[in-house]
Parts: sequence; structure tokens; C-alpha cells
Amino acid sequence: GSTLSVPVPVEGLPWGRLLTRAVAPNAFTPADAEALTMIAAVLGAAIERDLVDRAQEAVAGCGRFALQHDVADTAQHVVAVLHHLLQTRWAALARAHPERTTLQIAEAAGAIRAGEEWSPQAPSGPTASAPVMRDGQLWGRLLVGDLGHRRFTPREEKVVDALARILTSAVDRSDQP
Repeated sequence: GSTLSVPVPVEGLPWGRLLTRAVAPNAFTPADAEALTMIAAVLGAAIERDLVDRAQEAVAGCGRFALQHDVADTAQHVVAVLHHLLQTRWAALARAHPERTTLQIAEAAGAIRAGEEWSPQAPSGPTASAPVMRDGQLWGRLLVGDLGHRRFTPREEKVVDALARILTSAVDRSDQP
């Protein structure tokens, strides 16, 4: 038989492959390849929309959580939401460091900007960073690091920004230093 395979693009990167088989040898024409490529693009767009919907739902749920809990609980919930949304990225961290059973919020040394190494103690990789404010002043930064070699997508950076705004509101409501 013959096989025709095309990548399914999600956010400009291959997410998987769409595979078609035929019993006859050399059964596929260039028009078939073009049609399968268009189907893969539609599938990729549907996956992207699902990722956006899930991220918006998770961020909204985190905002509702923050209104009912203190800063410490909200921070832990933000970590859980990030873990859920970026689970494929964090799977690499779990494989590289099986001794770490959960993501950790650690004190970072020095100023770290997006794209730089995210901790002198942790493996380097891409980062996404957003400010957490208190009374209009920089209180800290939400810094998300990854071991992968692929940069954070604009959608993922927007999620980090939204979660930093949730932390900002939780910190502003707090009477703790």
C-alpha cells in the first residue's frame, strides 16, 4: 500500500501527524497531499482554540479562588494552574529531576529576564516572567522556567501575565508584609 503523512501545526510547531493509508501503491496525488494538509491545518486550529479555552477557564477559576483565599494559598494555586496548563513542559522537569515531586517556588538570585537562565541552581531553559505589584510598586516577579528548548508561546506568556495580575490582587488585599 501507500501512506501519506502531514504534520498538524499548533502555534507554528508540529503537534503531531495526520496519517492516511491506502491499499493501492502510489495511491496519493499531490492534490491528496494538499487536501490532507488543509485538514491538518483545521485540526491544528481546533487544538489551538481548545488550548486557549482551557487556559481562559483555568485563569478565571484561579481568579475566583484568589478572592476566597489568602496570598499563600493563592500562590500555591497559581503553581497548580501553571502546572496543569504547562504539564507537557513540566514533564521534562520531572524526568530530569525525579526527586522533585512538585514544582517549587524558590528564591531567585539576581535579576532574571525572559529568555535568561531562571535560577543558578536549576537547569537553564526558557522563562516567562511577569511583575507582581503591591500598592503600585514592584513587589516581586512571577517567574516560570522550563527545561525545554522551545520558547514560551505568546499564549503561554499571556497566561503568566494573567496569573501575575491575580497574585497582584491577592497581595494588594493582604495585610501581610
